[in-house]
Amino acid sequence: MLTIKKVYKSFPGEKTDNLVLDGIDLEIKTGEFVALLGPSGCGKTTLMNIVAGLEQASSGTVTLHGKEVTKPGPDRGVIFQESGLFPWMTVEQNVAFPMKQQSRFSKEYIKNSVDRYLRMVHLHKYRDALPHQLSGGMKQRTAIARTFAMEPEVLLMDEPFAALDEQTRMMLHYQLGKIWQESKKTIIFVTHNIREALILADRIIVMATQPGKIKKEFIIEESRPRDFQNDILHYHEKQIFDALGEEIDKVMKQEMGESIYAQKNRIHGDSDSYMGGAI
Repeated sequence: MLTIKKVYKSFPGEKTDNLVLDGIDLEIKTGEFVALLGPSGCGKTTLMNIVAGLEQASSGTVTLHGKEVTKPGPDRGVIFQESGLFPWMTVEQNVAFPMKQQSRFSKEYIKNSVDRYLRMVHLHKYRDALPHQLSGGMKQRTAIARTFAMEPEVLLMDEPFAALDEQTRMMLHYQLGKIWQESKKTIIFVTHNIREALILADRIIVMATQPGKIKKEFIIEESRPRDFQNDILHYHEKQIFDALGEEIDKVMKQEMGESIYAQKNRIHGDSDSYMGGAI
């Protein structure tokens, strides 16, 4: 169990502190896939960094199985939007490298684990390729294999597919879903994209902004793999969009001086916006 209890985070401002997270309370069960969804500035990435141990909360606690998180550790793995591969290492060497830095992994384990996860992400035929020879999607699959191979208890993913084209994202959604079902790791997935959250997550946490807090939770019980021929997913999509409406307005009014939620009926008919592009 991952427990986030009364987490506040503020950063120094010119006159007063800027409150970014306002008393976040959240429990995530072992093996659960949770998506954090909200507009820019709602603190999704800051919350994930606190769970990862990369930042400290101003107050409150994060515990994993009762042990407080105060710094990065091997029980939590992070995947960012950029793959972070070493350009001089092959795919196989990139996946193996973090494991070789820890004495808990034997040579045989490393060899078997690299092979297992490269096959799971369908990159075993590219094990000798260098990063510059890979597409963006292949780089992210390598990063996913590298992180899963470390056997973390919790996987933290910060918009890992945001820079990829739609077809590549759809393929990676399917592959990530399969790997998650096989491994049953706990995953926290940060995204702006409503449909991405619906395709992947058991539970979607919609965050309010200015300051960041939990606004609403949605439980998604549909079987996997999911697609949008399903009327129930369309229903959830509209409910989530409505929950985000006021938050989108806050951001748009601050940045552009105009409201976008007032035009929600038009946006609902626009597949790109409905995918979360307006957020």
